[in-house]
Amino acid sequence: LVASVPLSPSQRGELVETAKRLDADGVLRRLPAAFESGYLGSNGRAKVMTIRPSSGHETHTSTGLADEEFLLAELTELLAPTLQEALGFGVYGRTDMMLRLPFQGLRDEERYPPPAPTTGEADAFLAIMGRKRLCLLQCLGPGASSARLLPRTPELLEREVSLAPNTAVLFVTDWFDFDYQAGTEETLALQCFFLERPMEFTFRLPEGGLEVTPEDLPIAKGPGLPAGEPVCVAGLASRDPCGV
Repeated sequence: LVASVPLSPSQRGELVETAKRLDADGVLRRLPAAFESGYLGSNGRAKVMTIRPSSGHETHTSTGLADEEFLLAELTELLAPTLQEALGFGVYGRTDMMLRLPFQGLRDEERYPPPAPTTGEADAFLAIMGRKRLCLLQCLGPGASSARLLPRTPELLEREVSLAPNTAVLFVTDWFDFDYQAGTEETLALQCFFLERPMEFTFRLPEGGLEVTPEDLPIAKGPGLPAGEPVCVAGLASRDPCGV
């Protein structure tokens, strides 16, 4: 879905100038290297800032950002009742808005080495990657940009979407990955993911008889043991985001 966003040139200009000022003040940052392709798309590299409405940051004095928050809230309410029937999943919420600004050449990129993620950041990243169902990508200008939608299955075709200022694309993340290209080194973009409801698990103490005899076990079925010498497993590990 490609749509035009009703944001005035003065509001867009205000957001672009604010992002440039924040970049000069050292507020924008780079994502951990392992997160960039998940958040920013294939080959994605950028300086970013996540906008939280409760943070009290200067960006929230922007009328353009207030209008963006309103539009995203309206879009979430519109999508929620229809997606389950149309696409088989629902929308429970969305991520905070992320402003993304391209690097101004290799020298600028060298000023932003990818940080090492904390445990909490890694858990949050895994949770979002598992719950994301839609991606909204909006060009704020001043230049145009483009997004290449990369199919995840052979039944779908690759698509090239031109994003003029005030244009947004919304796509299903299970169907497409994306490759975003900013038109100029000052082209600002806004991005967020729409998320389905998190999975919830409830653990209860076992009840009933807990004694098992060989006669209680079912007859073993399935393939036989692999050929060759058996291997002693020294340890197993997994990383599961919980409580996010």
